[in-house]
Amino acid sequence: MIEVRNLNVELGGERIIENANLTVEPGEIVVLSGPNGGGKTTLLRTILGVIPNYIPGKVYGEVSIDGVDPRRDPEKIKRIVQGTQQDPVAQVVGPTVLAEAALTPSLWGMGRRDVLERAYHSMRLLGIHHLAGRPVHRLSSGELMKTALAGVLSVKPRYLLLDEPSSHLDTSSSKILSHLITELRKQGLGLLIASHDKNIHELADQCYTVNRRISDGCAEGPHLPKKHTVKQRNNGIVVEVRNLWVRYPGSDNWALKDVSLRVHEGEMIALLGPNGSGKTTLLLTLAKVLGPGKGQVTVKQDPALLPPDPLLLFSRGTLRDEAERMHLEPPAWAKPVLDKPLLRASGGEQRLAALALIVMSGKRLLLLDEPTIGLDPWNRRRITETILELNDIGYTIIFATHDAGLAMLADRVYKFTDGRVKEA
Repeated sequence: MIEVRNLNVELGGERIIENANLTVEPGEIVVLSGPNGGGKTTLLRTILGVIPNYIPGKVYGEVSIDGVDPRRDPEKIKRIVQGTQQDPVAQVVGPTVLAEAALTPSLWGMGRRDVLERAYHSMRLLGIHHLAGRPVHRLSSGELMKTALAGVLSVKPRYLLLDEPSSHLDTSSSKILSHLITELRKQGLGLLIASHDKNIHELADQCYTVNRRISDGCAEGPHLPKKHTVKQRNNGIVVEVRNLWVRYPGSDNWALKDVSLRVHEGEMIALLGPNGSGKTTLLLTLAKVLGPGKGQVTVKQDPALLPPDPLLLFSRGTLRDEAERMHLEPPAWAKPVLDKPLLRASGGEQRLAALALIVMSGKRLLLLDEPTIGLDPWNRRRITETILELNDIGYTIIFATHDAGLAMLADRVYKFTDGRVKEA
């Protein structure tokens, strides 16, 4: 059993968790909800022993996993409990999907046959065994999240701690994850999951809200604003793509296949589709990170890209530091994350800061890759309102998303399937 008693955690002199108490029994699903920055990730990292063994911090109170204290025996804990991070980029270190799934069992000295058996079993559970040989740098964020999960499942832990596991996943993959969570509970695993996903909330045996302290019940937040007014398409064309084919360097497979679309100035366009269907590839091509293999791409304004990993945009430790370096004024809505150390921020807080940074650039064509991913309901609404306000004052916005509520606010929607696209 996981037992947390009177737990207090301080990071950088700030009290993040105060007097926390909870238990997770084998075969039980416990879900943590609550605002970005409320302490969910800190709680998971403390139970895993990451804090204070690898991330400096002060920990008071008791944490015990089947009688083992993660602060005193971090190596033993790794064989009992495993976890995934919010950002799979920070977790996946293997060069291919198979290498990541096989990494920890091989480091533990298991025989090759046992290692491969465990790796392929975990990949099949997540429906990614067909990606075994694919380099991880060519995975979508959703495929990367499933790869990270395969890596921890191959260890066969007694307990699993998951930090926003469905945030990068499309609808089909989210259903697979929900089924997997249910099956793992039947097999006797204890699961502690930090999530804003109501579908995961419904699986919980116990649900708590974490906002420094822990309280009973899942937090409920506001709904998204009303549907955006559809505008007339009488402005000039900002983006034109004709018969575009794109593949990644070193790959023989086309990630985009004969894609054609137009975007008018001031439009807000949603890109929908399964993980790996080409949404991010199109954004990278429009941002000139990738070049076209065949076809034509015309982008008449300088674009600003919000990537799947928001930390890629920063060279300083906080948004304020970055703003001062650029001699720019941060938007008022970014105040909650202005002085938050980015390496200690939640995934949602990092995304808020990154969106503020690209808006500060002054560029009027915004390419947003999953702008609401990992956000609590309050920040999801705040980000959505900000996107709508930017669009109202003339910004052209193209965003890739699995957030159906956000997509409904777009002027037009393009749906991707296996690298091809059609207007919905």
